Amino acid sequence: MMIYTFTETGNGHANEDAIAHRPHPATDKFALCALADGQGGRSGGGIAAQAAVLLALDTACAMKPETLLSPLRWLDVCSVADTGFSVHDGRNTHSDSGYLAWSDSH
Repeated sequence: MMIYTFTETGNGHANEDAIAHRPHPATDKFALCALADGQGGRSGGGIAAQAAVLLALDTACAMKPETLLSPLRWLDVCSVADTGFSVHDGRNTHSDSGYLAWSDSH
């Protein structure tokens, strides 16, 4: 599987976006991708984006692959990622996130 990524800096701020991907540990036929917009110019945006994608992938990898095909399961993943990085080292951090599971059998 080939994965291409692209992010673009907006409004003259540093690019604080984060993108990560990994195969699901239970099967090589299921890939997980996460992206987060680091909200450039806001406190801790890059930190929040990196934390969000890693926490989301860790959370999704702990779930059974077939359950991740349900949109409701992704609400759980988003909830964990949102609460997990909302406060980092005592500072408020900001990020918007999105997640994707891909199975080549569907």
